[in-house]
Amino acid sequence: MLNVESYLSEREKPQARPIMSQQWTHLTFAHVRIDPEIVQALLPPGLEVDTWEGETFLGFVPFVMRGVRPSPFPRALSYPNFFETNIRTYVHHKGRPGVWFFSLDASDLLGCKVARSRFALPYFHANMTANLGPSEWTYEGRLTGAKMPAVWDRLDAERGEGRYTVKCDLRHFGEETHANPGTLEFFLAERYTLFSCDRYGKLYSGRVWHEPYKVRMATDPKEAIVADTPTLLSSMAPKTFRDALSTSKWDHGMVCEGVDVSVWPIRAV
Repeated sequence: MLNVESYLSEREKPQARPIMSQQWTHLTFAHVRIDPEIVQALLPPGLEVDTWEGETFLGFVPFVMRGVRPSPFPRALSYPNFFETNIRTYVHHKGRPGVWFFSLDASDLLGCKVARSRFALPYFHANMTANLGPSEWTYEGRLTGAKMPAVWDRLDAERGEGRYTVKCDLRHFGEETHANPGTLEFFLAERYTLFSCDRYGKLYSGRVWHEPYKVRMATDPKEAIVADTPTLLSSMAPKTFRDALSTSKWDHGMVCEGVDVSVWPIRAV
């Protein structure tokens, strides 16, 4: 883990004008531990796996994407809402902490194409639904068979069946709070930089900004978030994970009602 100041510095809002505004709602953060050496072997040159107390994590993060629009536009002119799910891990580049995505599913085909071309991210088009009630959030996804993003060619990756159902029981989560610096929640949540890589191996970084998440932590992740963890993650991430994941359930879970987000363009690093 980097020093706490490295993560706190990422909270500062960039001075340049953002290119996009959006809102992320009904976020679930479900995590499982995995060997850092396995993750490091799948990262592009220049990125280092980020660890917390010697461990790294794979995160499964489903949510609703709302209010997507060019930043000068009012919310009334937003793009229609859609669902998104990502498999992510935690990295740093020369001491700058961020997120690396192994896959991102989205229920909007145009959104997938734009994100691939403008942000060099491995998006998949999927049929997705969510039932977001007061005591339970349920997410379902299934790949549509769209062409695999070119960035995955470098990883010799495949996506299995690409079908999943995850239930989040809100009765097993605590009170809403900010993640305290130095905690695992802080390590997993305080990420405002994404890293991506094109098919030629060129590395990019991009910034987002939002107020720090107000999260509710799972009192028992194995009860709070119900899914077959190894099957789910190995169907959404490089095939290397199929043998690497244990049979255990989730090691950590959080939920967040939502945040308003500003987005900046990616830049070569």
